[in-house]
Amino acid sequence: MSGTDWANAVSSKSANLTVVYYPEQAFAFKDARGNYTGVELDILNQFFVWLKNAKGINVNVTYKEQGDFDKLLSSVKNSNGGVFGAGNVTITDERKKDFKYSPAYLNNIAVLMTHSSAPELKTLEAISALYKSYSAVVHKGTTHVITLNNLKDKYYPNLKIGMVNSDDEAIKSVIENSKLFTYTDLANYWMAQKDNQPVKRQAIGDKTTEQFGFIMPKNSGWDQAFNEFFNLGAGYRSNIMYKKILMRHLGNEVTQMLEMALAQQNQSNK
Repeated sequence: MSGTDWANAVSSKSANLTVVYYPEQAFAFKDARGNYTGVELDILNQFFVWLKNAKGINVNVTYKEQGDFDKLLSSVKNSNGGVFGAGNVTITDERKKDFKYSPAYLNNIAVLMTHSSAPELKTLEAISALYKSYSAVVHKGTTHVITLNNLKDKYYPNLKIGMVNSDDEAIKSVIENSKLFTYTDLANYWMAQKDNQPVKRQAIGDKTTEQFGFIMPKNSGWDQAFNEFFNLGAGYRSNIMYKKILMRHLGNEVTQMLEMALAQQNQSNK
């Protein structure tokens, strides 16, 4: 895939762009009216509006759904110019070797999720004893794999970890098998709980250091535009429109928890 690069967009005042998105409730999906929406796609839409209003650049956007996370990464990696990946992609040093990132658009809390019947885990040191007959399952290709492997190495050397193709599949596995646990994003856990599914968050396992960013091919110049957009004024994430997007798709409780995660990280960086 290819799209208009930033320098050409600035000079021609027009750009053909492609958004490759991983379909996920609340984050990136096509609604009943045919609109592309969700936290990620609404943020991108505000970026496209800014390009028109602030830079005079008319954009033509093509949306491509990619339900395989690994293929989303590889398709963006092998593209050129104005191609953006939206899939709650965690910003990591390893991935920066293959992609350019936008500034973080969301702080995440990775949640250790069990079946609701599982006993409460009060320390991670106790996990191998308390869950001695349990196994884990995780969405392949995600940073949750790394998190679970770190947990295994440090606290549960004999843990068996199975790979599945989506967070939905991981959550479904835990719902159907009370002797499984997983790591998933806070929003995914919240949606399962909202649907009255038998799941439990083991808060001792929370990881609050993850940040999500939009990805671009390594040869893209569009990171310049994203940096300007995200750093306007006090910063895009302090804008009321941004907060409205989070509230609309994630609700008050999750929005507050994610904002707390951001505040904690900002404090730790001081």
